[in-house]
Amino acid sequence: MACLASRCFGESSARSRRQMMAPGRRRTRGGELLLVALGLLFSAEAERALAQQPDPTVIVLVRHAEKEEGGDPGLTPAGQLRAIDLAETLAGSELDAVYSTQFRRTRQTAFPVAARLGFEERVFEVSGDIEGHAADLAQHLLSTHRGQAVLVVGHSNTLPEIVTALGGEPGPPIGEQEYDRIYLVILQPGHPARTVRTRYGVPHGIGRIGTAPERPFGTVQQQERLQQTWLSVRLRRVLPRLMREHGVDMWIVPMREYNEDPVFRALVSPTTMAARRRTIYVFCDGGEDDFERVAIGGTSQGGLYRVVRDPDARLGAAGASERRAEPFGPEQWQLLPPVVEECDPEIIAVNVSHTHAFSDGLSAGEWEQLSQALRPPYLARVVRRERLALDYMTERLPEMLPTYEKIMERAHTIIRTAFSGEVIEPGKTTTDDVVWWMRQRVNDLGLRVWFQPSVSVQRHGVTMSDSVSPVIQPGDVLHTDFGITAMGLNTDTQHMAYVLRRGEREAPAGLTRALEQGSRLQRIVLDETRVGRTGNQVLAAARERMAAEGIDGTVYTHPIGDHGHGAGPLIGLWDRQEGVPGRGDVPVRPNTWFSIELQATTPVPEWDGQRVRMALEEEAAIDEAGVIGWVLEAQDGLHLIRSVEGSAEQ
Repeated sequence: MACLASRCFGESSARSRRQMMAPGRRRTRGGELLLVALGLLFSAEAERALAQQPDPTVIVLVRHAEKEEGGDPGLTPAGQLRAIDLAETLAGSELDAVYSTQFRRTRQTAFPVAARLGFEERVFEVSGDIEGHAADLAQHLLSTHRGQAVLVVGHSNTLPEIVTALGGEPGPPIGEQEYDRIYLVILQPGHPARTVRTRYGVPHGIGRIGTAPERPFGTVQQQERLQQTWLSVRLRRVLPRLMREHGVDMWIVPMREYNEDPVFRALVSPTTMAARRRTIYVFCDGGEDDFERVAIGGTSQGGLYRVVRDPDARLGAAGASERRAEPFGPEQWQLLPPVVEECDPEIIAVNVSHTHAFSDGLSAGEWEQLSQALRPPYLARVVRRERLALDYMTERLPEMLPTYEKIMERAHTIIRTAFSGEVIEPGKTTTDDVVWWMRQRVNDLGLRVWFQPSVSVQRHGVTMSDSVSPVIQPGDVLHTDFGITAMGLNTDTQHMAYVLRRGEREAPAGLTRALEQGSRLQRIVLDETRVGRTGNQVLAAARERMAAEGIDGTVYTHPIGDHGHGAGPLIGLWDRQEGVPGRGDVPVRPNTWFSIELQATTPVPEWDGQRVRMALEEEAAIDEAGVIGWVLEAQDGLHLIRSVEGSAEQ
């Protein structure tokens, strides 16, 4: 029999559990719980220091993880993994705050730690005056976080100064390639500061399994650790805000195994492949610091959900363990009403939409059972809020972008190699040969495609539209449409190439001009994609400018992210240039990504005026401030294919 009493929810009520989990309601005895997390890391030395100074102020200091080159570099793949190592090292410490400087490398290092703990990192800017920065930060930490535990992510030249300003001993200078040093500075009024130095993660100078070229994003486990961090932030930072924006107090998302709601992947850990018989996800917004995530069935998704089960269910053997029977069938629905009644929502959203597939995940069978399970007056409070699921899947975390840039770089590299003499031998290689080389290369890298790539040919004086896998010849114009999936993110790219004839060193001027027209149209669409405009408004503005500049083209741009053809506003379809009813009426939002997809057709004099289509597609990102830019640079020249070349893929 299903349990309907409050004991189904454990010893404390659901609302009190939410309060215990709420950001900002943490204990202030920094030293004690930090020692639990770091006891093995700092061993007996830290334990003695903390024992001598009860209820101290504890400052943990680390340098940013491995960085790329450049003016404001982000983290390398190895650096991203080290940042996750740091988060796992500090897991359970319940830090009260996380500080970084304004630079990408420190913020990206701090992000997984703050995300794991459920709050945002704080930026304490550093300028040329390192000693002054250290003194100001030390004073701020001591006045603001007395008796608490704080993490500071800094630089090789700032950390020793900060440790000194706190009264600690910084030890020898931090080497240029030294990223694994970690300080623990323990402070108590009336006592000298105690400093403990040790290391965490993979020792500096030692390679890491998974960073070889054939594992460009690390091992599967390493990738999914980062994806889990993203999930935690989306559920804590994004979802509560969107529910409030759309006036929703509760969101109920039920689904069955192999008939999952489209939003499923955005709600669960990457290690969860299906909805496990049935899972009913319930999100309750009780106020600013009172937001709860419940799973009736399934798992906690790494501690992100409170799982509701019947504590009186019979015991049984499952694999090598003994556990209670999972909720199943009608009895599972009986566990829902107490969750709803405890939250007491005024507005309950479900995923039903005639317009957006992403918002239409509630099956008829699940709705019939849900409507029977809800007691009055809650059934009357159920509404459709199709923008909730849509906007949740549309929004990208800024912290995802560095990884997405690397995925895009890999996609560009594969295209660059495919459109080179390494893969194509004019007169012998067919378009299918190139397609299957791309598929195999993606597979060899441990990645996958989300659609079958295509390679097509335009040829002077010949109509190629009915050709099936033609042999590529000198003088051909090639086009590819190619997208890969990595770490739950998708790319979608279209590039153009030209096969040089004997004696040619560059493409004919008319083809170069045709590509410039396509690039110009890309720039127009990029400029007109503005936050607050609907997809149809962006399309109309872009087409007006396109006509004014004499460009003959079509625009069919779409969001991208969790899905290749992602949730959000459509900016045209190739056969709907007047606008897309419904799906084009959604506004563009901050923190979203788009595939700027289109084609421009231009007569080419060298081809006797034959019209050549330049079909281009490139990813763009809109940041939190509404500023849009390319994820990578858009194609600015035709890929040129010679008969013999060195490898273009490095």
